[in-house]
This record gives sequence, structure tokens and C-alpha cells, in this order.
Amino acid sequence: MVNALGKALRNLRMDRGWLLKDMADGVAVSSSFLSAIETGKKAVPDDLIDRIVDWGRLSREEERALERAFAQSVQEVRIRLPNSLSADDREAAAVLARSFGSLPSEDLAAIRAIIDRRKA
Repeated sequence: MVNALGKALRNLRMDRGWLLKDMADGVAVSSSFLSAIETGKKAVPDDLIDRIVDWGRLSREEERALERAFAQSVQEVRIRLPNSLSADDREAAAVLARSFGSLPSEDLAAIRAIIDRRKA
């Protein structure tokens, strides 16, 4: 079953005129693996979107579109915490992850706005 990310990746490839093999080679995965991601048969590696953005020199708008599609396509997200984080920071990340599903939409929007401001 094709998901939002699969559609977005395929559309991006078609719009840019990239062959599946070219994109796969560019982001260091096999063609069959990338095809399975596009068709929703394989899970997406945590860093795949970043690799695509870097390799394809995507605009911020294209990057955001892939991030949105990724978010719509996954049910679980792994968070890598730098070793330099304090115990309090690690606890904050864990608390956020555990309570994420119960946060009101306005709180989630506020968190997203903070993150978006830091990326800009």
C-alpha cells in the first residue's frame, strides 16, 4: 500500500527527472529498497529524508513537504539524543515522547512553531 511518503518521493523523482537508480545511488540505498519505501513495503531509515535533501539539493519547501509526508506515513519515531544532553534534557525528551499522544493540538502547534523558528 502506497503511503504519503511513497507518493511524495515518487512525485519528487518524476518532477526532477531522476531515475530510481540515480536517487537510490545518491542516498546510498539499493534501488529495490528505495522502491519498497515508495510502495510502503519498507520502513524509512531515520536519516533518509536528510540524505535526500542533501543529495538532491532540495529547497526548504520541498524538504518540508517530505517531512510532512514522512510524518503522515510513520507510526513510530526514534529520537537520537546526543551524549552531551544533561539528565534533565533526556528526561524532558522521554516525557514529551510518552505524553505526545495526549497533548492538546494547540500545545503541539506551539511546540512545532518553536522548532520551526529554530530551523529558520
